[in-house]
Amino acid sequence: MTQDIPGTPEVADYEPRYTTAQVSKATGIPQDTIKSWLSRKPQVILMTKEERENVGKGKPYLFSFSRTVHLLLTAKLVQMGLQPRQAAMGAAGFTDLGQGYTPDSDISKVRMPGQLYRDGYTVLVLHSGEEIGRVIQMDPRTTKLFDLFVDRGRHEDAIAILVNPLIERLRGALADE
Repeated sequence: MTQDIPGTPEVADYEPRYTTAQVSKATGIPQDTIKSWLSRKPQVILMTKEERENVGKGKPYLFSFSRTVHLLLTAKLVQMGLQPRQAAMGAAGFTDLGQGYTPDSDISKVRMPGQLYRDGYTVLVLHSGEEIGRVIQMDPRTTKLFDLFVDRGRHEDAIAILVNPLIERLRGALADE
């Protein structure tokens, strides 16, 4: 049933399978940084209860593709000046929240958590004063730059990340592992 919904995550995107070394190599994030983000209280990187229970128990922590994307987006936001926890919460707007699915949805406007929009480009936008990032669908022919700076009718400063090329490069890098 879900395969009929564009942008439906592949089950494999949520299966833990990449080591810290593989994720570090694919994302360019130093292993020590990843380990630090996992061990902080509160943890920088969002994790499920099961994922949290495995950290620090002598087992190698395995990352899903989705959580690896979360790490990569977090690192990008840190490079742009955000603190790690703030960056991780902003990145969660893409990796942990979806947009717009109802049975009568225009499927071109649906985006499942951690997935790209079917049409156009997917942009993660983090507005000043907001904790969770907003994800917009961008059509290069019709989306105006102004659209990035308007959130719920307010005009706001924003950080924007074009997600499509990041995911494409990450999939390629992890396929080589």
